[in-house]
Amino acid sequence: MEEASELEETQTLQKSEQALATLTTGIAFCTNKGNGLFGCSGGANGGTPPYAYSWTGNQYVSITHVATGPSNTRIDGSCTIGRLNQVTLTVTDSVGATASATRNVACSLIAP
Repeated sequence: MEEASELEETQTLQKSEQALATLTTGIAFCTNKGNGLFGCSGGANGGTPPYAYSWTGNQYVSITHVATGPSNTRIDGSCTIGRLNQVTLTVTDSVGATASATRNVACSLIAP
């Protein structure tokens, strides 16, 4: 009986030690909404869910709204016309692994 218990423990440990996919993140798209406004969407894969999302922008970007789900996130904000506007999405999984992605944001008076 004791041998069966040890075998079960070994199998459980092997399952829990199987390599998980590396945590990755990406910003799928950023949309120029015109009038100095934009929106971006991003997400995460791999790692160990659940994920925590953090958006930041450079000095020309102001993030005004963040919405998050289990595997994706979306922001809205304003940007400075005629400047290099950038946003960065950093994702942290439940065991502390992090991944980041940066994307330029188009910003104009008129939406394309």
